[in-house]
Amino acid sequence: MNYQLAGALASTVLGASPRAWAATVGLLISLACGKQEPGSQEITHLVGTASEYSALPRFEVVSIVPMCEASLSCDVAAVPAASTATDRWLVVTVSDNRRPQLRRFDLLTGTSIPIGGAGSGPGEYGVLMALSIDSSGRVGALDILQQRTILFDSTGSFERDIRIQIPPGYIAGWITKDAAHFVAAGRSGPSRDSSFTALYSFDFAGGGLEKNVDLPFIARVWQLSDMRPLPAAFAAENQWARSPQGRILFSSGVDFETHSIDPGAGSHSLFGFDITPRAVTAVDLERSLARRVAGISNPAMRNAIERGQSNAAAQHPAITRLVTVANENVWIRESPREAGDSVRWTKFDAASGAAAGYLMLATNDEILAATGDRVLVMHGAQGGTPPFEWLRLDSPD
Repeated sequence: MNYQLAGALASTVLGASPRAWAATVGLLISLACGKQEPGSQEITHLVGTASEYSALPRFEVVSIVPMCEASLSCDVAAVPAASTATDRWLVVTVSDNRRPQLRRFDLLTGTSIPIGGAGSGPGEYGVLMALSIDSSGRVGALDILQQRTILFDSTGSFERDIRIQIPPGYIAGWITKDAAHFVAAGRSGPSRDSSFTALYSFDFAGGGLEKNVDLPFIARVWQLSDMRPLPAAFAAENQWARSPQGRILFSSGVDFETHSIDPGAGSHSLFGFDITPRAVTAVDLERSLARRVAGISNPAMRNAIERGQSNAAAQHPAITRLVTVANENVWIRESPREAGDSVRWTKFDAASGAAAGYLMLATNDEILAATGDRVLVMHGAQGGTPPFEWLRLDSPD
């Protein structure tokens, strides 16, 4: 379940006007359950064995290039999406007094400029769920709260905004140069179980919202009121991604397997490895509880978190992130290792399902983008370390 979306919405509207709060509460949060619909499109299975997983080569870091000028704190808030075009540009969301702030980085110089700001006026945004950037540095931002796409020119100045229609049952969204793309679930019955999940697009040229293709998953539509009780500790969350070529990737997070759907070609494959996720231990539970209650003084909330620990999942999620990059590649993040200080990322070709190797990173580090033999990493726990760094990798044997 995508509690990150609920958290983003809640943190954005705290202290906002009653109208903004009402609009947010009314927004449906759709979360796919990962159940495959019977009798759906034929699937090409490309899942490897546990021994093949163990034999994957490891990428080693051969050089590091910090990427952030000294004059900017670069405190990272949340990165709903990040993308690069060629080797030059990166756009991310950073923190500005706990309000979202876009910054565009020049990857050649390490300098950055602010893009727009928080609010509801021209060039301002509320809850950002997708970002894009082209080869000239033009930025696009999908604001789900205000239901519009905001465009900025190559200098970072506001260009225009486009009112968009977001389909009911929204699950995930992305933007390209010409359109916004969504995955959404249809609702059925008082339980709000889904009758279908589908891919939609909204053409910026005025074509309106269109349903493109049904997806072979059954989903449930959630509301903010469904976020109680709090999720069980170590519960797997669904992961969605879209490649630059339009391929849709989905994982339930329970197994180390990812669905790859090419809407244009009408193909559907399943790749990954047949492995058993690591069991949740007493030490894991202790760490999780300490992390979740840190800084929370409200007794009722602390009790709710502690109750969530009592029905924790027996196993860690197999997949915790999908990051699509250039050339149909996708980096897939697992759960942290037993020591809690590192996590494995495996690189796949999303078209063929072939795994190229894996990279070990610190638990709080995130891959944002990749090009050639370089990976752009955001450090979650900075401690004096530049928040963004390019890691150049060797070619595994």
